Amino acid sequence: MKRLIGIFLSLLLLAAGAAFAESDTPIYTAVAAKECTIRREPGGEYRLLALDKWMEVRVYELGDEWSLVSCGEAKGWVLTRCLGCYRSLDPFAYPVPGARIMDGILTLHQDVTVSGGKMKDITAPSGAVLCVTEAENGAYEMPVWRGQGRLQMDSGAFTAFIPWDEAEPGDLIGGFTTYYDGTLGRPLTKERAFNIDLCSQRINGSVTAPGETFSFNALAGRYYRDGGYQLAVNVSKSGRGYGGGVCQVTTTLCNALLGVPLRIDKWTVHQMSGVDYIPQFFDAAVGNHQDFTFVNTLPYPVRL
Repeated sequence: MKRLIGIFLSLLLLAAGAAFAESDTPIYTAVAAKECTIRREPGGEYRLLALDKWMEVRVYELGDEWSLVSCGEAKGWVLTRCLGCYRSLDPFAYPVPGARIMDGILTLHQDVTVSGGKMKDITAPSGAVLCVTEAENGAYEMPVWRGQGRLQMDSGAFTAFIPWDEAEPGDLIGGFTTYYDGTLGRPLTKERAFNIDLCSQRINGSVTAPGETFSFNALAGRYYRDGGYQLAVNVSKSGRGYGGGVCQVTTTLCNALLGVPLRIDKWTVHQMSGVDYIPQFFDAAVGNHQDFTFVNTLPYPVRL
């Protein structure tokens, strides 16, 4: 495991496109990603309410151009491109829009070079386990930072995830991989990698029973020096803090959960612009006063 730290972080879940809902039942919550207005009709001139950035709305219908939302007493239509930070209120019926769902894992049998977005030429060693999707033309694809990476099918052995409603104990039902290198966390790269390693160990193997709530902070906190963490770069006003890097573990977990119908209860992004290693609105921040939680809505325990 030590050899892999600093290259990628994979998180796997094991088993221990839907129609619109009725318009009076919200299917998501979301936030205004920019200043916009709720209108009486799609494209209409009559404005019901002006939304400031970060204001939360309830989403009843999600359309390509216009979506039906409410905020307070106002209920009407807003441009879909103005919304972000979706939270599904019924993950069985309504997946989070824009989530990247992986098909399975690729266990590498040789060293390979991974590139994507602004991250270039990171070597993933033989034996590494990467979450991927199957693509045409004899390749696998995976999100790398805010771009796309590709690996040839002869790079490793593929194991498909099992649909949650067909899984037997021990089956893989979901997962996700994020990547980082020496440019992420500089000049405290080693300290950031140490924190990721420590945090990963603390949640590894944890089991969440049906109906139980998983709390990230209950296992991984406290994010202080006396909690075992080192000072490293993070997303804060000062730019560093004890436990810097643990939010990449939370982010990887969050995106793994989006592939199965587990309900995320507490999920906060770092900032409107997000972080480099994941698309906008799909990062997950934690801290000593900010948790990430999900409820196991499946009929069996799940293990990380």
